[in-house]
Parts: sequence; structure tokens; C-alpha cells
Amino acid sequence: MANTSRPLVTVVINAYNGARYLREAINSVYAQTMQDFEIVLFDDASTDETPKIAGEFDSRLRYARCDHNIPLGEARNRALEISLGKYVSFLDQDDLFLPNKLSLQVAAFQGDIALVFSNSIRFWEETGKEAIHYTSRPMDGNAFRALLRWYYLTINTVTIRKDALPDDRNWWFPPTFRMCEETDLFLRLAYQHPIAYVDEPLAKYRIHGSNFSLCHREYLISEQNAILERLHGLIPGFASRYADEVAVFRAEIKRTEAQIHWKKGHCRKAWKNYLEGLRLNPRPVYLAEMFLSAIFPYEVLPAIREFIGKPI
Repeated sequence: MANTSRPLVTVVINAYNGARYLREAINSVYAQTMQDFEIVLFDDASTDETPKIAGEFDSRLRYARCDHNIPLGEARNRALEISLGKYVSFLDQDDLFLPNKLSLQVAAFQGDIALVFSNSIRFWEETGKEAIHYTSRPMDGNAFRALLRWYYLTINTVTIRKDALPDDRNWWFPPTFRMCEETDLFLRLAYQHPIAYVDEPLAKYRIHGSNFSLCHREYLISEQNAILERLHGLIPGFASRYADEVAVFRAEIKRTEAQIHWKKGHCRKAWKNYLEGLRLNPRPVYLAEMFLSAIFPYEVLPAIREFIGKPI
């Protein structure tokens, strides 16, 4: 039975064959100090026990299912369409909310703020190691320029004000995107509205061997280029007003291309991309990775990230 009253917050969980972690993720929402929520669990044609797990919870969890697999951007939009909350928070099937997530973020919505985010904890499932995501305070307020230069939002820390989204569904998550759908939408929200930061870890991001974002990095290239094209069409004078930020954004695309070639053992192609990235943004880390790619297999890079406890 669906909820008969409108909840303050909808927590959207998009699931695809994630039964191994899903119950724990859902329980982290039920453990919130603020209980005025619903969960929209959108099942993208899972073949595991996801439907069974959905049936274990009370009417605050509404279950919707697609009969065939669709891109994540479209799946998020379908979940948004049926969300009843004034605010919408997002939780991936393998991640966790900490108990104050909803209460502290809802309290941070003031004035025209359209999006609230927080710090988070990354944890490596295999070793149990944990690390804080932000070691210095990220920019909030009018943060579009900073986000374009270095996109630092993670979807499991974000809550948005639903009425900040236009009724036009085409403005929502890009429906063909599989990896960068939230980057596209949240950048556009940050261009139009201020955002707010809660300086406390309110979610946990699980790193394991089958994270989609780590296993399918090839989608990043086309989707990040498409994001720039969309912003160019939406924002007058985008290329000239944000030339420095776009150069940094493109440099990271080149770095991603380099890492993909490195993983495939195509070192010369990797070096070419690292050099192109260095021309756009001379970050020492590009040189360091270029040097490592000449000596070690790609697997050394995630090992270094785990050792130092943060992305580089």
C-alpha cells in the first residue's frame, strides 16, 4: 500500500542486481533520526532477490520495476517522477546513509538553496579501511565555477529540493547516460542556484570489486564531453567565460582516457593522453601516473589510492 500522506523526503534507491548490499542500504534509511521519509526503490530489471528484499519492508518503501534494463539516467528519472517528497535524496544500492543524513540536510535548506551535500566516508570492503572524502572544506554557495573545475559532489551525499527542477523532464537526468547523469544535472542546478554543505560525514561509499563506476570507465569519456556540449548550448558565452575551468575539465577527460589505455596495456596511447592533459592543466599527478604507467600495470593505481586513502 502506498503512503497516503506526502513525506518530507523521498530517498531514491536505484537497484540492479545489488541484492548482496541492498538490505543494508535500505536499513540505513530506516535508521534515520528523521523518520518523515519514503523510499522509492526502482528496480532496473534485476534478476536476483531484489523484489523479495523490497517486500520485507513496510509501506514507506514503494517498489517500482522496469521489465528491461535501461540507462541509469532514465532509471533515476522514472524514480523522480513518482517521488512524493519535498526533498529528494539519493542512495546507491551498495552505499549507506549515516543516521543524521536526512535531518541535517533538510535543516540546511534556506532561501534559494537547491542542493545540499555533505562529507562522506569511503570504505574498502576487502580490507575494512576507511577514509574521509573531503580533507578540506569544499566550496558551497555559488559553486558552479568550482564544480566545473573539479567536480567534487558524490550522489550519496546529495539531497535536492524537488521544486528546483523544472516540470520539463528533458531538464532532469540525461536519459541516455549510464555514469555521469548526476554530474550533468547537479552542475546545471549549481549554475542556477546556490548549494549548501554540511561539514560532517553523512554517508558511506563502499569500494568493492564490482563498482560500476570503477569497472566501466569508458562511459566517462563520451558523457563528460556531452556535458560540456550541453553547457555550451545552455550558458551564453560559456566557452569564453569559463575557459580556464573547461581546460581543467578537458584535462581530466584526457587523464581518464590515459587510464583506460594504461589498463589495456597500451602505454604509448596512455602517454599521449597524459601529455595532452598536461598541456591543458599541468598537474604533477599526470606526470606521476605517466611515469608509473611505463613501469607498472594499471592495478598499482587503485592500490596507491587505497594506501593513501583518497583519490588522486
